[in-house]
Amino acid sequence: MSNRIAFFADAADLRETFDLDESREVIFDPHYNIARGHHIPVLTEHEGVFSVERIRWGEGFEKKSTEPATSRDEDVVKLEKRANARAVIPISGFYIWKSRKKEDHPFFVRKIDNSLLYAAGFIFRDQAKDFPYAEMVITDSNTLIQPISESMPCILKEGLAKEWLRKNMSASELLDTANSQFLITDLTVHRVSKEINDLSKNEKSLIQPIPK
Repeated sequence: MSNRIAFFADAADLRETFDLDESREVIFDPHYNIARGHHIPVLTEHEGVFSVERIRWGEGFEKKSTEPATSRDEDVVKLEKRANARAVIPISGFYIWKSRKKEDHPFFVRKIDNSLLYAAGFIFRDQAKDFPYAEMVITDSNTLIQPISESMPCILKEGLAKEWLRKNMSASELLDTANSQFLITDLTVHRVSKEINDLSKNEKSLIQPIPK
């Protein structure tokens, strides 16, 4: 499971793709080292209208409890029953670690053309503290990611992201469709600096390839 993402997209592209209200002040500052507990742009849909707002990713920071989102159909269905709404999380890429060891070098995954990826997710509400938080659906890694990590965010192309938000498919159908959408030639993965392990770091250099 990836617990770090990056977002450095042009806000205008996102607004145009989802016909978002430009009058709403939503911060789209580039961030190259986003961890659980940070607030991130999250897309939702209501009565045919897409909207975006900043919502916390996860209940707390990455060392705290984690929502058990999985790729198994029955678990995702159960997860949706507890969720308040469906969500799509736009990301520029995500980090993974080989063998889940933080002492190893991380790798960064992005689209080959640097366009946005859309991670399927849900919005939950912390009942005790009464705040919303978003979680990504996690699926089995494709053949490109498998040698490094067994799991990855369930990433969608923009058309499927819209269908997910509009509830035009079940959670089970989503996984089947999403897993066949991306070819390994659509994505690229490269080794990056261990500085990503330091949450105080937030520079573009974090996503730059380093020699193996």
